[in-house]
Amino acid sequence: MRNISKSLVIGFLLALLPVPILHAQPAQGVHPYNTAAAQNAPAGQAPDELIKKLSDLVHARKYVEAEQFTAGLLVAFPDDQRLIKVKALLDKSLAAEGTTSVNPGNAPASSNSPAAAQTPSNVNREELTGMDKIDYSALLELAREAQQNSDLLEQSKLLQQFMEQSAQFLQQHPDQMLLWQLRAASAINLHEPLAGFDAAQKLLSAGSANSNEPNVSQLLAKLKLLGWLDAQQAQAMQLSADHEREQQAAAARAEQLRLESAKYTLPVAHAHGFTYSYGYMTVNEHDAVYVADDETIHLAKSDIQELKVFCVANNMCGLYFYPKDGRKFFFLAVTEYAVANKTVEGKVVFPPSVIGNAVVARWKYVSADKKTLSPPPPAQDSASENAPAPPAPAQAARSSVPPNNRAPQRVATGSDLEQILVSATRGPESAAKGEDSSAPALAEKSAALVAVSNTTVLHVYRPHHLTAAVQKPYIYVDGKQITTIGNSQEVRMLLAPGEHSITVSKKYVDNLVPINDLPMAAGGEYWVRVELSAGAWGAHTKLYVVPTAQARDESKEMKEVQIDDVSVN
Repeated sequence: MRNISKSLVIGFLLALLPVPILHAQPAQGVHPYNTAAAQNAPAGQAPDELIKKLSDLVHARKYVEAEQFTAGLLVAFPDDQRLIKVKALLDKSLAAEGTTSVNPGNAPASSNSPAAAQTPSNVNREELTGMDKIDYSALLELAREAQQNSDLLEQSKLLQQFMEQSAQFLQQHPDQMLLWQLRAASAINLHEPLAGFDAAQKLLSAGSANSNEPNVSQLLAKLKLLGWLDAQQAQAMQLSADHEREQQAAAARAEQLRLESAKYTLPVAHAHGFTYSYGYMTVNEHDAVYVADDETIHLAKSDIQELKVFCVANNMCGLYFYPKDGRKFFFLAVTEYAVANKTVEGKVVFPPSVIGNAVVARWKYVSADKKTLSPPPPAQDSASENAPAPPAPAQAARSSVPPNNRAPQRVATGSDLEQILVSATRGPESAAKGEDSSAPALAEKSAALVAVSNTTVLHVYRPHHLTAAVQKPYIYVDGKQITTIGNSQEVRMLLAPGEHSITVSKKYVDNLVPINDLPMAAGGEYWVRVELSAGAWGAHTKLYVVPTAQARDESKEMKEVQIDDVSVN
């Protein structure tokens, strides 16, 4: 049952949408009209085949259905005088007989009148005016965009938007039968059994089971074959579908972690006195693991107090890792050739910034004295615009590991090496300015901020982007749901000082890159940018800590939502 053709399901959408919308792009084999004839018709006039269908309805005395059909054609062919005259005659005839027009938005005829038996099941029973009418048209346009999109992923996203927006609309206007039909067809496409069951119940209660319209009958038959007309069966299938989606999302996250691990896996040489072992170091979020043929070294981030540049013979420079227990481990970034041939002879050694970039990106370490990396102090991302900040993960990832075809470099002097490390950890622009990044200076700024306030300010902002624009995921701080964040919106909140974890997610919107254990000092001000993009099974978010000046510039036109106190500690 699961493998229903998507083209067939979209065919339902095509057949259910009004004629003016369908005229733009029919689906082969399911469109009720031959649009090739429309292409050959004179400009501005309906094709003869559609006029013949209209004539057949009139001769069959199906005046209500003919009036609806004419109204739809007039939207597509507003200058066709034949249609204008027929519409006027039908309006007079229906008015004379006391029959109510069935244009979308008008009330139905009396259930005892002959016209009521001819009323299509997608006729709406409520007259829409003002913004409600515009919202209704927007929903139909959204469904049309979905059926015209050949990208299945983008098509699913548009249908999901239609489902979310139409659900809100139908809470206020539950008698809009065309929308219920479109929701049923969309539910089949998205494999949402409960949504299909709810739509089917609305259609059946409106009498669609007795409809003479083949598209509606076929739609209900598909729902029946899927088992979605039974409440218990639909519930069980929904649980199964949700579980399958969770597994797919978990697999996607695992693949993302694998790719991240591969990105920060570096060929290195580990010094043992005057000899070396050769293997690979993987810098993870909370540790670094070195694996060679003859040894494995695990370095926990929490145990490392600093990394320092050191140059050995022949100006080969690498990084010392200093754990808190007094030991030290020296690693050189080398080429794949060096690992395969177990040699550091020749131009096979990279500068220490290769390992340094990985540590900055994964551990958020910062430069302490232009030759040393250490954990960021508490005031790392404070309101002071001069305080150094680790680069955003996206920026660090672009420069972390050199491509295999990049020529290795030797470091000639200590001053050159310092400049390379500065660029790797803080970026060339800040290095060129010669900004002071010493630990004492940062400590003084932190102490000044602590005296200012016993709270800290967190800004979460989301730049404008068309992808998943209608999605409003929730902001979570330390697992507590705070509020939603919309497109081009900034949320400002007060937190207690300390370490905080921030995520932004909702159903079908996974947080692939959260912020974990961000140290936030009293009196500090911190900015987190939310980037929302399409993933393999829905949308996903990535969060980045952004320097104050950059964040203020990016969010200056945004609408700010203020939350004065968030008690998460």
